[in-house]
Amino acid sequence: MKIKIIVIFVIFSVLLFFVPLDTYCGNTAQQNINFSVQAILEISVSGNPQTLTISSIDPLYPNGEFDFLPVEDGTTLYDVTANVPFRITGELSQNMVQGAWIFIKLEEPSEGYSLDYVVLNDNYGVRLSPQTVLVSDPTSTKEKTITYKFAADVFAGVASGTNTVILTVLQL
Repeated sequence: MKIKIIVIFVIFSVLLFFVPLDTYCGNTAQQNINFSVQAILEISVSGNPQTLTISSIDPLYPNGEFDFLPVEDGTTLYDVTANVPFRITGELSQNMVQGAWIFIKLEEPSEGYSLDYVVLNDNYGVRLSPQTVLVSDPTSTKEKTITYKFAADVFAGVASGTNTVILTVLQL
């Protein structure tokens, strides 16, 4: 009987040291993974528009909308990358001269709409709070045109200067 116990002990010891340990462990494990995808809202522009110079009277003066013939520039482009519905606002960084207006229009992306020309300052030249110029579902928009229009009446006199248009993309 003693030999039988020794043989069983030896066999058990051999099995214990030579059988892989995962035989005695579970073959599955679980972990919880927390994740999130945040809103992506990026906008870029291709550069600055050309100088907007008014040099002629509107043929409908004095019954037209403006005293002078407005000028436009559509040489700059914008790109937007977004994974949520968004809107783009525009605002001036400083006031304009009285009697002069800056308008902006963004070309529509395939999944959105533009509000046509949006004025960025009032009749006295005071810059307005950010104005919505475009609304879109989440879509990446590449190389869409930005058009600026500059208009003035006789109260603007002879004036020149520089202003900055700030475009901001916001989640709806």
